[in-house]
Amino acid sequence: MATIKLREMAWEADRAAMRARINHAEDRLEAAMEECRDEPEYEYGSIPTGFERNNDRVPNFDILVGDGMFLPAAFIRRDESTYKKVWGVTGRFGKEEPQYTVKIFASPANDPGIPTEPLCQWFLRLLQGRTSNYKFLRDAAINLGNWGVTADITRYHKCEDQLCEINASISAMRSEAEALDVLQESCQNRLAAANVSRHLAHLKGACQGRDCRFPIVHDATIQPSNHRGCGRGRPI
Repeated sequence: MATIKLREMAWEADRAAMRARINHAEDRLEAAMEECRDEPEYEYGSIPTGFERNNDRVPNFDILVGDGMFLPAAFIRRDESTYKKVWGVTGRFGKEEPQYTVKIFASPANDPGIPTEPLCQWFLRLLQGRTSNYKFLRDAAINLGNWGVTADITRYHKCEDQLCEINASISAMRSEAEALDVLQESCQNRLAAANVSRHLAHLKGACQGRDCRFPIVHDATIQPSNHRGCGRGRPI
């Protein structure tokens, strides 16, 4: 019983401290808003230039205003250069209020009677197609008015471009490696035709000790040995 009583007392103390912090934050918030109201151009609830009312377009966009207190972003504007994030303000601290940003994403459709389906092939072809196809799709999404959908369409196309660049680099490196294999094989054939092993036979003993770091294996490729600290691989 004593332990329970101590826990109750500790909980009450924490609750009182939290209430004091909340009251302090509310007092500071009220003081800041009073200062803003003294500005001749300030009008509470007025829409800042370039912004629009959030109206739950970007839900859960809360802005930290100090001491653990958050206020909802009442006014937002989309970043038109990327379409992937929005800027927001609370609208409570005058025209000099700092702007905050969050990334936006497509949200699940609120259609209980319609099951979720995979993306149609025609839609994927527009996403993965030429730039003109993508812009056609993106502009249609902009007209749809769903910022999250536009953001993920833009994000997908950006990923597609990056994947194409990476795959092109991989293909080029693979072609270069194949060309080097051909050149290396030509060198090996010419050295064999020159009987170089016989002429340098006195070096045979050099590849039997620990200094022979890259022994020839059955598939005739050079592999690093397992010697600690030796070769190109990570020491084990």
